[in-house]
Amino acid sequence: MRENRDQASTMSGVYYIVELTGFIRTTALPMTLFGLESSALVALGLYVALGGLYLVVVPVALMLYLKQRWTVAGSIERLIFYGLMLVFFPGCLLVSPFLNFRPYRREV
Repeated sequence: MRENRDQASTMSGVYYIVELTGFIRTTALPMTLFGLESSALVALGLYVALGGLYLVVVPVALMLYLKQRWTVAGSIERLIFYGLMLVFFPGCLLVSPFLNFRPYRREV
């Protein structure tokens, strides 16, 4: 038993689980996906989530809110609009070709 614990502590990346009898040995690999460890997957997921939030979700919400409040916004609210447009400008550039805020055609 003592030898197995020493061997398990010296092995890096692979964890040995030894049964009580000491005869059966199974290996448990760290959680991986595409060869990445779980901490790298968490970091990658956070980058994707924050990037999507910065480049897609907030600019779409900001532009839809601007469409509703454009003619009735006060001076402080307009200042906040312009500040948020400055902060989220790359996302607004990405999203703007897909949004259409032109007025509807008039029936004469």
